[in-house]
Formats: sequence, structure tokens, C-alpha cells
Amino acid sequence: MMIDYTGGPLSSVGIGISQPLSPKISWFYCFYKPLNNPLPVSQAEFPKQHWVGVTYSMPLK
Repeated sequence: MMIDYTGGPLSSVGIGISQPLSPKISWFYCFYKPLNNPLPVSQAEFPKQHWVGVTYSMPLK
């Protein structure tokens, strides 16, 4: 399980899942919901976001 927070005027909170496919490769899904809608100055709506991805891990030398 993943929990993520981004701050600033476009602050949002994300919740998601991650699952390893192999020792080096994982996939993830995360849903982000904006905290400050509408935005303070422009009154624009910041959209909800869905992120799906694949990560590859390698050692740093």
C-alpha cells in the first residue's frame, strides 16, 4: 500500500497499491485527489488523477 502527499497550491493526497512482478520489476496504481479545489486565485478545478506504472530497480554503484 502507498500513501503520498504533495503540498503547495496544487496539494493532493494519493493512495495506491504496488506489487512486485520479479525482484527488480514492480507495477503500481495510485489515485490522487486534490485538496484545494477550486484553486485559490484562478478558481480552476484540479482534476483527480489515476497513475499506473512499472518500475525497474537497479543497484547504484
